[in-house]
Amino acid sequence: MMAYSAQTSCRPFGSNKCPSHTGQEVSLVCMNCDGLVCLHCVTSKDHKGHVFEDLGDIVKEETDKLKHNLKINEEYYLPSILKGTSDVEKEIAKNKEKHREASDLIKSRVREIKEEAKKQGAILIKACKENETKNHIRLLECQTTRTNQQRECQDKITNIKKTLQSGTEIEVFDLKKCTDKTYILCPMHSLELVTYQPRTSAPELVKQALGSLDHQNTDQQPYPQGMILQPISRKF
Repeated sequence: MMAYSAQTSCRPFGSNKCPSHTGQEVSLVCMNCDGLVCLHCVTSKDHKGHVFEDLGDIVKEETDKLKHNLKINEEYYLPSILKGTSDVEKEIAKNKEKHREASDLIKSRVREIKEEAKKQGAILIKACKENETKNHIRLLECQTTRTNQQRECQDKITNIKKTLQSGTEIEVFDLKKCTDKTYILCPMHSLELVTYQPRTSAPELVKQALGSLDHQNTDQQPYPQGMILQPISRKF
């Protein structure tokens, strides 16, 4: 319960009973203590030398002050506070919308990077596979040539052994003419082997591709500082 003043804190708000003299009604205002007192208080030592005014005269002046206070609260303070509250609500919505837009753009960029990485990866893998196939064909050609030479050489060895063991002089002579052939080893085709070396580490590459957030301060404080509303002065 609000008290009228510090001096009358023991008197309940709105009570007409004097807190110092039981049963006495307050009818005067002690200007020194700024509190309500009864007639007995005037002669008490607690209010010795104090100035007293009639409650009715003081109430008239206080009523005018209260009316003025009501007016500036209704016409100045409250509208200003309401506008400040509205401004904060707008900033809350703006803050949410701006960060939602940024988040959506980031998600879109991530999808774009994934698609591009997938596409570029497929191109590299295809080139790798094509190079492997080209080398494989060259190696198969060399393998076929060497297999044929191996078979021909083995057949020659078999014929020579057989002729030396049981062949006639004429067969030995005739075989000589057929075995003078020399073999030139099929050269190994040069191969184009590939290696893969990323130019940039994955985290750095993703950071570079994604970009960064730019922080921009608004002209208006997003969190309004303590606002001091100056009352409209009025002389009574």
